[in-house]
Amino acid sequence: MFSKLVSLAVFLSLALFAVASPIIQERQDGPGDPYRCNPSVVNRKKFLQSVGANARDLAIAILENGCKMNSDYPFGDVYPAKDGKPAKPKTGDAANFGLFKNNWGQIRRHCSQFKGQSQAQWRNGAFLNTHDVSAIRCQHEQIKALGVDTFFQNQRGVPGEGPDYAKGVDYIKNYLNQGHLTDNFVTFYNLHAV
Repeated sequence: MFSKLVSLAVFLSLALFAVASPIIQERQDGPGDPYRCNPSVVNRKKFLQSVGANARDLAIAILENGCKMNSDYPFGDVYPAKDGKPAKPKTGDAANFGLFKNNWGQIRRHCSQFKGQSQAQWRNGAFLNTHDVSAIRCQHEQIKALGVDTFFQNQRGVPGEGPDYAKGVDYIKNYLNQGHLTDNFVTFYNLHAV
């Protein structure tokens, strides 16, 4: 009897953990709450704006990389783990670079610095990981060439998900424009990883 009670208690505690735990629950897409980042984000926001970033650029950097707004992610980025399979590296045109995680396919087609390079030269995009000014210029060239809607669709890389990406960027941008362009507050918009 005692072992059955212990088993029941363990089962119920695990069930409660599974229901209440944010680690196990699927994160829902949509707006997040304002968040106070490390005070260093103030200098990061100011620096990026001083070298040409606008509120939309900051919003994309926050959507892609959170408070860091940098390229501190695995080289080329990774596809999310799926169906019990581990995450795998992105390569070729799918590889992402810079603080905006622009994909190589867009970079090599629309950024003057990389125009005409092949898919096989994708590692050259790493330059954007350490050169924010070039990353900002490159993103502006992509948006100018494609228009915002097509840019967002290509940035997301999954058919039909451009409007959700645009919603997320607009949500964060609107928050930033309400007096948060130079403070250590950001807000998030959850999108599932692709």
